[in-house]
Amino acid sequence: MKKIPIGKIFESLLSLIYPPKCISCGQVLPRTDQTLCEICRKRFDTESKMPCPICGKAHVKCSCKVNASGLEIPLIHVTGYDLKRNSVSKNIIFRLKDDNIKSGFDFVSREMASALKDRIPPAEDFTEKLITFVPRSKKAKRKAGHDQSEILAKNISLFTGAKFMPLLSNNSHKMQKKLGREKRMENAEKSYCFDGEYRVVTGKSVIIVDDIVTTGASIGVCAGLLLKAGASDITALVYARTVSGKQNNNYYE
Repeated sequence: MKKIPIGKIFESLLSLIYPPKCISCGQVLPRTDQTLCEICRKRFDTESKMPCPICGKAHVKCSCKVNASGLEIPLIHVTGYDLKRNSVSKNIIFRLKDDNIKSGFDFVSREMASALKDRIPPAEDFTEKLITFVPRSKKAKRKAGHDQSEILAKNISLFTGAKFMPLLSNNSHKMQKKLGREKRMENAEKSYCFDGEYRVVTGKSVIIVDDIVTTGASIGVCAGLLLKAGASDITALVYARTVSGKQNNNYYE
């Protein structure tokens, strides 16, 4: 008789006491390796294939850029959502902002890594790239107990082979989401600082990870800091972008 590993037995007992639930709607899932129920998974796939309102391509294939701080940063993202409407994409990321749910972070990280691999030329060596993140404010991190963008960057590093390295710090006492466009840029310029070693960044291609892009202020400022530190080029990789707000040409600002 084949012995069942103790870990598997413990996992099965745990799933009976605390059954896995869909990270979006809360429905109990039949398997522990699932993150979304079938309905929410189909909705998520549909949302990621919706056309970008600017370039017209599916979100996951979008060719738009972040235009901020006088920079044009290539942006890769998985999905989009309207802040005023309910969606699976929105439910997932807002849940992860508050709760450190491993299965949820694994799901989002894999989707982001897949989008990144699809857009980066096969000839490019991921092991030669650095991957960092837009850091959460210290106040927000203390309140939630984690930094969602940091977790995503670490996971994507494992899935792609790019070297994870924290290169930025955030000294803000204000939350970006509560500020208007002009105030967001002003707050971002005052908040973010380069916090790495110049010799490590010089000449390197850097992937900067964030969960959401709205105005692009945070990514723009952080990209500028990394370029000044010597990075050869920057690619922004985010889970989702909001589809509301000012949109013009091939950029969302």
